[in-house]
Amino acid sequence: MRLRYHWDWLRSGYLFVPSIMVLMAIALALVAIELDTFLHSDGRIIEHWYAQGGPEEARTILGMIAGSMITIVGIVYSIAMVNLTLASDQFGPRLIRTFMTDMGTQLVLGAFLATFVYSVMVLLAIESGANALGPGGDSSARTGDAEVEVWAALPDPTTFVPVVSIWLGVALSMVCLGMLIYFIHHVAQAIQAPNVIDSVARELERSIRRHFPEARDSVESIGHPANREALDDDLPPDFDDQARPLPVAVSGYLQFIDHEVLVQICTEAQLVMRLDQRPGDFVVAGGSVGLVWPPDRVDEEVERRLRSVFLIGVQRTPPEDVEFSISQLVEIAVRALGNNDPFTAINCVDRLGAAMCLLVGRKIPSRKRFDSDGQIRVIARATRFGGIINTAFDQIRQYGADDTALTIRLLEVIALIASRVDNLTDGAALLRQAVMIERGSRQTIVEEYDRRDISERFQDILNQLDLQDVAGEVDRWKPRRVNV
Repeated sequence: MRLRYHWDWLRSGYLFVPSIMVLMAIALALVAIELDTFLHSDGRIIEHWYAQGGPEEARTILGMIAGSMITIVGIVYSIAMVNLTLASDQFGPRLIRTFMTDMGTQLVLGAFLATFVYSVMVLLAIESGANALGPGGDSSARTGDAEVEVWAALPDPTTFVPVVSIWLGVALSMVCLGMLIYFIHHVAQAIQAPNVIDSVARELERSIRRHFPEARDSVESIGHPANREALDDDLPPDFDDQARPLPVAVSGYLQFIDHEVLVQICTEAQLVMRLDQRPGDFVVAGGSVGLVWPPDRVDEEVERRLRSVFLIGVQRTPPEDVEFSISQLVEIAVRALGNNDPFTAINCVDRLGAAMCLLVGRKIPSRKRFDSDGQIRVIARATRFGGIINTAFDQIRQYGADDTALTIRLLEVIALIASRVDNLTDGAALLRQAVMIERGSRQTIVEEYDRRDISERFQDILNQLDLQDVAGEVDRWKPRRVNV
């Protein structure tokens, strides 16, 4: 669990990928220098790779490459910081993580740093010969101007110019030039609202597939056959009276719960635990994350092990919190409405609707976790479709109540989702949202034709849910009758 957390932290910053590329550049420089050393020592001295030159010219070229690379690194970092500032102001500070996980920016930064390090490594390998006139180093030992010219024309065996390494450095600098052009184009594309929304929406869909991997018509739920739902349906009779709270040491957002280890600990200690929190909830130091029964089996060591399965951090993270990406899309939509940009808000509503359609076709995992003997050990806090729907549409509905286009699109998206639901509970959650949207429109939208369009969209939802008598069905489907 902690490895997954640290991996998520590493890939959501500008540290991991550039560092790996720098290490690869060091390894590449060492290999290239060894190849040049082999060619030089074997007598296969490669002729000059330019018309005239030697070690000093090679140092000049590599120094120029290294200097330009480190200069561009500063420019790229500056552009990246400006991009993050604009993203924070326009889309919200919680979207910074989405930009920092962008692999394109990380690769560009890594490429320039790697080329700089490679050039410095090769630069250190260049050696200047001490004998410029001949093996003896004494021009008087040779007779005649012709012999001097012959010795001067021969390559000095004590001079080492890594030709292959230098040409490879030149090739890397050309690659970096192309990546700089790509980076400028990429930054201009990444800051556009549709691309930001698409990136968050794709992460939301991946999160839904990860948390709800099975289709609704599947026979089994996650790690737990459906026919076990009837076993041990109730907790021990004295659970609420005698169960011991499990406090946490620090305040923060619950990021991970390692359910497998939690079941293992409860099995070894013969415990039953009911979780009161789930990833994404804020917990207070000294507050309880769940109840453990029986209390007499919870000693200091068991309590320490139980606490270790809960990872608490300073912010919510998407790996185990399916509602985090939903909240990001909602934040983009709400900020757009505050800036008089209903088109961006409608784009967010469309992507939320697509994600909810994906969720409708998947089974909600069982709350119960069993040991190998079929004994219930952990009861997790449920994730319900109605709660996810409320997270997706409540704030957008509230902030956009006076926007006709957004109101109509909200009802159209809910009708699309309603066409795919197949049970009363999910239908009630959608009907609740539709009723509040339609009722709010009657209070904020005064144009009769607009209100008529809204009423038609609301009727489409009722038709999708096979409802006829609006007033009677709304009363019959009140949320208090189902757990939403």
